[in-house]
Formats: sequence, C-alpha cells, structure tokens
Amino acid sequence: MTTAAEHIELNAVRPGMPVTCGGQVIGHLEEVIPQPDKIHILRLITRSGPPGDRLIAIPIEWVRDVRDRQIELWVSKAELDDLPEYVPPIPVSEARERVQRALDEHPKTAGAGIQVTHRDGTLELRGTVADAATRATASGVARSVLGVGPVRNLLGTQTNPVVSAVGYSFPWLHTLLERTTGLDLDEAQVGRIEDIAEQKIIDLFDVAEDAAIANGRARVMRQDLPLTKGLQLLLLEVADIAREFELEPLLVFLADAGIRTPFDESMRDEIPRLMAAMLILTGRVVALLDTPEVPPKHPIRPARPQLERASAILDLTL
Repeated sequence: MTTAAEHIELNAVRPGMPVTCGGQVIGHLEEVIPQPDKIHILRLITRSGPPGDRLIAIPIEWVRDVRDRQIELWVSKAELDDLPEYVPPIPVSEARERVQRALDEHPKTAGAGIQVTHRDGTLELRGTVADAATRATASGVARSVLGVGPVRNLLGTQTNPVVSAVGYSFPWLHTLLERTTGLDLDEAQVGRIEDIAEQKIIDLFDVAEDAAIANGRARVMRQDLPLTKGLQLLLLEVADIAREFELEPLLVFLADAGIRTPFDESMRDEIPRLMAAMLILTGRVVALLDTPEVPPKHPIRPARPQLERASAILDLTL
C-alpha cells in the first residue's frame, strides 16, 4: 500500500525544491496552492521537464514525503504527464480587461453592449443581449480567456431582462422553491439560496477533481462526485421535477460560478439536475430550521438568520 503525506504544512517547503519521481528529478517547486485553513498545502505548482516544459498542479496526495530538501512523489511519470497544464490566475483587474476585449472582438457578442465589472474578486457580465444564445456565447467567451477566475453571467435578454447567474428569473426560481420546499421567499432570499447552492456545487466539483486526479484522470466523471445518500434521493426527485421545469439552461451556470474543473462529456446532462437538487436541498434545510410546530396552511417566509444557519450547516456537511 502506498503511503501519502496528505497534511504537509506550508512552511515545510520552499520555492526551488526539487520534485522527484522514481528517484529522478522531474521539476522544481514554483509555488503552492494552500488549503482553506491557510496552513496546509492543497497542490504543488511545478514546472515539469521534458518532454514538455509546462506548469502542472500536483495534488498533495501524490506526495510520499518531504525530506533531504526535496519533495518525493509516489506516482509514475506517466501519471504526471496526464495532468492538465496549470494556468496561473491573473489579477481581477487585468482579467476584466481581457474578457471585455474578447467580448468586444467576438463576432456574436461585439456590439452587444456587454459590460464586464468585478466584485469581491469575481467578474460579472452585465447588460441586456438579444437572446439566450447570445447570453450563453458570452459565458463561453469569458470562460475561454486563460487565467480568468470565477465569472457570473448577469446578462438579461430582451424577453427576460432580469435573470440570475444560473440563467433564470426570480419568478422561475421562486416557483421552483415554493413548490419543493413550502417557502415563500422574497427576491433577496432567493438570491441568497442561489449563492449558497452555487458554492456547494463548486465545493462538490473541487472534491471530485481531487478524486479524478487520484485515479489518474484529468476529467471528472460521475463516480468522482461525493454524492451523499440524501443528494442521490434528491436527484431521483429532480428527474420528476424536470418534466415540469426546463432545467437545461442551468448549464450556463458552469461558466458563471467559478467551476473550472474539466468534466467528461457524459456528465453534461447531469449538471442541471445537480444544480436543481442543490437549490432544493438548500431550501429544505432553511424550511426545517423555520417550520413552526403546527404546519402552516400557506408557504412561510423564513427569517434572514435561518438562511445563514442553513449555510453553516451545509458547510459542515457537504
């Protein structure tokens, strides 16, 4: 059984340290990506040697040990070569300029009046475009700019001027959540539930990416997703809901909420159902926290603190 050093602290390594595989130096450490605790390492950024001189992000689970002033890996060189090239993120101000230029130059978005802004490190696409196809194209253009981080598509269309980052207006999301959770949510509350669900989807794919890489694959497949029993049951329920609610436009979400994980094409139909399930799950946690002892005759309007408590519960469990 291979022993991996999964909990290496930031101060245990330094730039320039040799990275070895099978006793051979395959590159030198350039930087690290930290865990959320800012103490331990998540990935090592290394410039690999021949046959291709490129940056790769090595999962910390692939490290056997850090000793003798070098980092020793337990995987094969072939597995390292299968890793996708790592593109360092660019500053958000520079990213905004690059995305704006790409949109202004693309034949399907040039002249559409799309404005690129940024808030809290996330790019936002704003304005009104002709139709949903142009809206989806804008997401694809923004996503294709190398080094760009999370992008939220807040573009409206001529038939639907106000939409959320998942591609639907407040009435659609309100109806979905009221029907599946018994909550009567105002626009700000729907937006907060959407934010929570988006973050949980990002977390889901982050874990799935680690699972895929650990199994020697560069693309996430369904079996990599850490689906709890509850989520699996919700996905079955969503299959029935999909007969009433069109879920396909939720695919736009992939380009708009920071998911940069490459996934297998066979998963494409799964993504809208996952997002719908996460929206419903978030709403139901809120409903459980806010349901009175006597079941109400009409949908209830939850208190703001319950949404934040639901978010904290989901952070601990998903």
